[in-house]
Amino acid sequence: MKKSVFRVVSFLSILALTQMVCSCGMSATVTVGVYEDLNSNGKKESGEPWMPGVPVTWLGITKTTDENGAAQFPSQSFSKEKECIAAIKVNVQPPQGYKVTQPGWVNLYCYATELYGFEFFESGSQNAFSRIGLAPIVQEAQTEIIPAPTEESPAANPALTLTKTVDHTTCLRAGEQFNYTYVVTNTGNTPLTGPFNLIDNKIPTIKCEEDLSTLVLQPNESVTCTGIYFSTDVESQIGAVIRNEAVASVVYNGEVISSNTAVQEVFCKANPPKEEDAPTEDPCLVGPPYPESCPVPPLTPEG
Repeated sequence: MKKSVFRVVSFLSILALTQMVCSCGMSATVTVGVYEDLNSNGKKESGEPWMPGVPVTWLGITKTTDENGAAQFPSQSFSKEKECIAAIKVNVQPPQGYKVTQPGWVNLYCYATELYGFEFFESGSQNAFSRIGLAPIVQEAQTEIIPAPTEESPAANPALTLTKTVDHTTCLRAGEQFNYTYVVTNTGNTPLTGPFNLIDNKIPTIKCEEDLSTLVLQPNESVTCTGIYFSTDVESQIGAVIRNEAVASVVYNGEVISSNTAVQEVFCKANPPKEEDAPTEDPCLVGPPYPESCPVPPLTPEG
């Protein structure tokens, strides 16, 4: 039984190593040629010139054809069949007054098979070529005008960001003043209309350069506000950390849009109690000599 288990484990280990070694891919260099299809038949024929200055896109890379009508793309590596298949298509942007008669397809030959869940990939072509034909548009023969594609407006994405700073971060005494500055920024892609709310858990009154109830913030616009805080006796005596948190918000299409929580900390240096508050010893228990006000005989710690 142990030998059988050992053989199975050994087989799986060898199989895994085999997949790592045998899985393969390819690197392809692609050249695209654009020609003027004078008779609009979608075939490159003698006498039809190559066209320079035409933008061509392959795998998200855009090149412009040179004086020979060629656009060369750098080598790209593919390790899976689906990556190779995605690289077969080439896009071209025809000059004004031209249309595509021979679409661009790269002559890559992709082949893959699966063995025990692993993909083996090979390709028969490493240096590929694509040919694209463009023909002049004849106005009198044109039956349909295809409008140029228009970009759709992106979906609204409202967002707020709050930053907060303080003029100094060390507290040395009670009653020390700290000046806070808040900056509320519209970091979304749509205008935001007040009323805005700005709340700080330590500072009840915050003043802004504009009225938050009627404020309108366009994308990337900001409003600045200020607040004041005074350290307390307790914070000064125990060396507390003055931590305050602030949040900005606004309602957009019935939904509350809240900013991040902006946190600021101020560190207090502990101060000893005042001398008049320090406890004093009974002079009648310290003596001798004893003051005349002490009882006779003077009291002792033993009584």
